[in-house]
Amino acid sequence: MKSIFFIILCLVFNSSFADISSKELKILANSGEWSNYKPDNFDLVKTMGESAFRWSPEADAEQIEDSQLISRNPYIQFKPNALALGERKTKSGILIYKKYYSFDYKGRRELGKIIKPNSKNFITLGCSFTLGTGLNDNETFPYFFNRGWSRGFNVYNMGIYGAGANDILDDLKSFKRFDDIPKTGGIVLYTAIFDHIERSLCTLNCYRNTYKSWVLKKSNYQYDSKTQTMVNKGSFAESRPVKGLLFSAIANISIFNNVNIPSELTDEQIEHYILMLVEMKKIVKEKLKADFYFTFYPGYYQHWDRIKKTLEKHQVKYVDLSDIDLKNITDRRDSIILDGHPTSLSSYLYAQIIGSRLPVLD
Repeated sequence: MKSIFFIILCLVFNSSFADISSKELKILANSGEWSNYKPDNFDLVKTMGESAFRWSPEADAEQIEDSQLISRNPYIQFKPNALALGERKTKSGILIYKKYYSFDYKGRRELGKIIKPNSKNFITLGCSFTLGTGLNDNETFPYFFNRGWSRGFNVYNMGIYGAGANDILDDLKSFKRFDDIPKTGGIVLYTAIFDHIERSLCTLNCYRNTYKSWVLKKSNYQYDSKTQTMVNKGSFAESRPVKGLLFSAIANISIFNNVNIPSELTDEQIEHYILMLVEMKKIVKEKLKADFYFTFYPGYYQHWDRIKKTLEKHQVKYVDLSDIDLKNITDRRDSIILDGHPTSLSSYLYAQIIGSRLPVLD
């Protein structure tokens, strides 16, 4: 009976594009194939509590064969037509996940899709949350969207491992991974997490061990008022030598371990970040003939009122998901244990949320 109800519920949502509620999402999270779903190592929650749901310093970095990568700097880039094994363990040897990632001839995550001529596009931009780190090909958010919500759209997973807005802007400006996509219009959705702002601006935190080995290599975009565009000044490490020396010195003083400069995002920093989105919007409109939308992944809504105000100021369309609490909806099955990336259940529910809340899909 439950499985029949689940099918009916999905048909209703997929046909009406209703603005799905938390109560409806909770039903989906406990129905059909998801009724008995538990992330790997879920039993560790009993002993570790809340710390089990976050990235753990006891976890080694994800291991991927170098032969399947073009580059690790500033983010991992996969070879075209690659089948890569992503594996992560704790220092004590506990397997966190072991998953396979396959990529098409442009280095985009495979969705098992068939391109439909003359159809509009649904292009997903973002970091590892979009790419699907720790998930097989058939467990990512773009995969689930393609399976249940595409409705004639050609769906593309353009997620970049470890990306900030600067990396996505690099990708769009080069256009190498986009140049074969039909210019038939559609939607480009950029899903961010709050950490993208740090990766894109590089404050004092950028010079600490958690970030400095990779964020300092990212592009430093600055606004040029004459051309009204964001200009790549080179990497943070190369383009800010004086500031870099000062911040490196401060970052190594123990009494400043929990201090950031500035201590909280300023209006100017929010403006800087949003101007990168404005640049993305321009490229998307000009080169893909598509509409650009921005959203934060549920649970990453710090300073949302201020960010939303700036998005509206610059006429950047957004999807507001600040009311969605995936941890509660899934009974804590939303994050890969000891890793923090979304589980396949979260990816499935996120596809339902986006499918129902993007107004252009109605």
